[in-house]
Amino acid sequence: MVRTSAWRIPEVELLRRDPNCSPDSLTTEPGGVDFAAHRRLLDALLRTDGVPDGAAWLGRVHDGDDAVDYQRADSEAGRSLMTELVDEVRQGCLAALDKNRTARDQLAELRHQVFLEPRRLQSLRDPADPDRPLYAVVDISFSYLVERPLCRASISVWTSLPRSRRHAPEELLAVNAAQDVQIPAEQLPAYRGYLLRVGESLQRLLAAQLLPVQFRIFDWQYDLPTFWVAVPASLRSDAYRYLEQSDRVGDRLARELLLTGTARDSVVSRAVINGDFMVLRRFRREDETYTPHYLILPSRNGYPARDAEGQRDSDRQAAAIRRQEENAAGIVIALSELEAKSGSELYTVGRDLEIWKNHLQVYTAMAERGAFLWDALSTHLPMRRGRTLNEAHRAVQLLHQILLQGVADLGHLRALTRASSADIDAAAERLQDDFDAKLTELHGRSVRGLRGAITETGLFARVRQHGAEIVEQSSWVKSRYDDLVAAITSAFDERRVREADVIQKGGVVISLAVGLVSLVTVLDATTDMKTPQGATPTPSAPADANWLRWLHDQALGLLARHANEAALFSLACGFAVLGVALYVWVRFRSSGRLSSRQFRQLYDGSRRRLVMRDGHGVWHFLRDASTDSLEDFLGSVRRQPAKPEDAPKNRQRWAELDNALAGRFADLWDRAAPMKVRRQDRVRSDIKALARRIEHWGIHGLLLTERPRQLHEYVLPRLICLYRFCIPWPDSFIEKVGRQNRPKSLVPDSEFVRAMQWLGFQRDQALEFDGHLHTWQKRQISETQDAAESAGKAAPAQYARRLLDLLNELELSAYCTAENVERLLVRSEAAAAGKGTAPPEAPPRVWTQVVVQPGDLHPNGEPTDQALERYCVLAFAEWLQAEGVRVEPLASGRVTITGKDGATVEPVVLGPRASRLLRLTAGDTIEVSCAVHQNELRGFPTRHLLRPAPAPLNQTNGDAHDSTTALHGSAPDEMKGEGGEGGESDEPVTVDGIALLRDTATGRFTREPALWLRP
Repeated sequence: MVRTSAWRIPEVELLRRDPNCSPDSLTTEPGGVDFAAHRRLLDALLRTDGVPDGAAWLGRVHDGDDAVDYQRADSEAGRSLMTELVDEVRQGCLAALDKNRTARDQLAELRHQVFLEPRRLQSLRDPADPDRPLYAVVDISFSYLVERPLCRASISVWTSLPRSRRHAPEELLAVNAAQDVQIPAEQLPAYRGYLLRVGESLQRLLAAQLLPVQFRIFDWQYDLPTFWVAVPASLRSDAYRYLEQSDRVGDRLARELLLTGTARDSVVSRAVINGDFMVLRRFRREDETYTPHYLILPSRNGYPARDAEGQRDSDRQAAAIRRQEENAAGIVIALSELEAKSGSELYTVGRDLEIWKNHLQVYTAMAERGAFLWDALSTHLPMRRGRTLNEAHRAVQLLHQILLQGVADLGHLRALTRASSADIDAAAERLQDDFDAKLTELHGRSVRGLRGAITETGLFARVRQHGAEIVEQSSWVKSRYDDLVAAITSAFDERRVREADVIQKGGVVISLAVGLVSLVTVLDATTDMKTPQGATPTPSAPADANWLRWLHDQALGLLARHANEAALFSLACGFAVLGVALYVWVRFRSSGRLSSRQFRQLYDGSRRRLVMRDGHGVWHFLRDASTDSLEDFLGSVRRQPAKPEDAPKNRQRWAELDNALAGRFADLWDRAAPMKVRRQDRVRSDIKALARRIEHWGIHGLLLTERPRQLHEYVLPRLICLYRFCIPWPDSFIEKVGRQNRPKSLVPDSEFVRAMQWLGFQRDQALEFDGHLHTWQKRQISETQDAAESAGKAAPAQYARRLLDLLNELELSAYCTAENVERLLVRSEAAAAGKGTAPPEAPPRVWTQVVVQPGDLHPNGEPTDQALERYCVLAFAEWLQAEGVRVEPLASGRVTITGKDGATVEPVVLGPRASRLLRLTAGDTIEVSCAVHQNELRGFPTRHLLRPAPAPLNQTNGDAHDSTTALHGSAPDEMKGEGGEGGESDEPVTVDGIALLRDTATGRFTREPALWLRP
């Protein structure tokens, strides 16, 4: 049995999280400068303590060599080889991290094996297992997958001693004669379980030092394959004969090892590999994990055991068995590499597709809500006129403008989804080329071989299907946006046509008036309109029968008699013209305003100021949180010289940017929430309410859709959490979207986990933290809604600000150590449960004296965080001893506890906080005590008391040290009472913290500390 797996190296993860961290600065981190996780792994595999007569060997593997030069682990050569291998791995991984393609290719040359004798595995055997010796070979290799150097391990468990010097030490092969272990068919299930348990036990040794690689593709967990190599007592001359119905061996082995009905089942892919081996593959689901299982059956073809005369030759037979064993191992290595590359390629493509799919879901929700708002406004358009119609059209214009911003983004998203979908076929072609370069296969026409099973069926088929669905979804969302924009455009065209018709009719009337004026002007130019001298006009008729002249004279006479009134009328006409001009100018200035003043102030960032801007508007945030701005910032950080002293500065820069962006996002979101108003009964009021809803939809929609496409690339934990949890907030427009189109979160699980891994979280820790925040948020929403119902009116909930305040209280930072992560999990669990990590109220009973060392203090006399933690750890250890737990030693700052299985842990007190500022003096003796409050939460809230140690009775006041001044200081600002400054206090200083237990071998915190506290 061969169990393959892939692992992340802790030191590599640390360097990837902090590229500016120098490798020489890793001495204070778990793993250390010499890649101690790899060293501890080899120590755990090779140690022979407590195993009598058990031995282990270590050997370096070179491709093409006939044998592996094994060295005994307990020899000087073995210890020296282990040091060399650890250093080679360290140098190779560091070179691969520098994006050196040659170094990445050379990483595959780093390979070594550990051989374990049966006595090393005897302790792992269950009493019900067959009493048979087992041998194990742990093959450790390295490759560059999923954008990082990875450790790949193959754990092979043998029922008999391997024959090849590539798998067993030569000294064992020389001493032990070749023995074939015959396994009866009825014992196959027992052996299968036995081998799997041994493989799982060795797998746990790897998990104790390394970090597992989880190829999560959409909702599926994909593991590397398990191989079964079975050698029947009677080998078939042709490997294809194992598939014949009359051959019971192939069916029996497939049924017991692959859990199929026969070797010819449709769920089994099969092919003859390299002409000599029948290989069966079944892709099976176990719980939530999909794992490929292989069964390899050798044949006699190509491995003659007789000489030219037909006589059986033992030497020829032994050589044939060795070649057969080595060739089978080559097939296992080639197939495991192909499966690992397949998982890595699909993980990368599926990760991007999941992000694009989540973006499309947000745009789908935007389109659905926009369509509803357009439908509501369109009901007003047929009957409204004048100012009411203008208000409705302004709201429609804002809706149209926001939708237009999404059209270009959707086009880009559609291009990205198509490119990712095309990457699936490109990855399949690369794997097919690798398969053809390493293996050959023969299979029937009606049967899909292994090449097709790896690159066409299984996960590849599912990812292809999802990719096609996402591409189709992108086209559907894009067409929905286009249809909505076209409908709104048609409404604008309809109004334009209607108003153009009115203007055309008015133009005809004006044209007639202008024509009449022109006619009068022409007549005045061609006809003498003046009265002749000497003619006596009559009031009733002209003297010369010139009626035009008579009308002219009558008009002039009328104006002469009413000159004042005519002047006033002329002035009124002039003012009317000026008024019309001013009205046109004002309408021209306001014609571009599509929203209310509150919307404009929120979008532009102005607060009751028309000229000065505060720089915190929506467009300011979209500019600073855009991909271009973040990439520029990331480039400036990466361009810094990689010096150890620059790492804290860069972390501080990321933290400042994260705080600024998260604070502005929370402020903008909460300020836009009140725009979500109810519809009204009156026409104008309803149009205004719909306009406010469009403004609310627009602000929140821009914040949701205009975010960076791949937010996990940047160290912005608070902003990512706000994006992650903003969808379920009741003040979001997403609440009104149908469930089938409602996204679960703006940041999918895979992207959130990747973002938190940059901070130092493991996958299970990131999901646990996410679950705590989800529980806390549900409780906050429920309490807010209950309070609003009790009060009878809705108050501003400010969900974004509440979440940001919680993240600040939890001290979520841009860089988390293992202690920070555990502290975050404990505090977030307490917040989710609605409980504080309040320590016990019972006073401590056991006091421990501690001498203040010069290195414990800052120049101003305040104790350092490390010193305060050491005092608390010593007090916690005394409490454990009082509870009956064996603790040693108590005299030093490092306290250990030995468990029942021999493993040791050390207590750690995370984040101790004093009730007031401390001022100590080096050389003073203080007393520390501790009480622990055990509850259902992980971790133990602790309360410590620090007080001066009493002076010995045999000392006089003259030569005794004044220990009463050892502890004094003032309370922090938030802890000062009504008296104001506080001043010195003789009361013991209270220090609260969270106690956890950390495994000394792995540097990881135990998940169930309560088990360690049992005597």
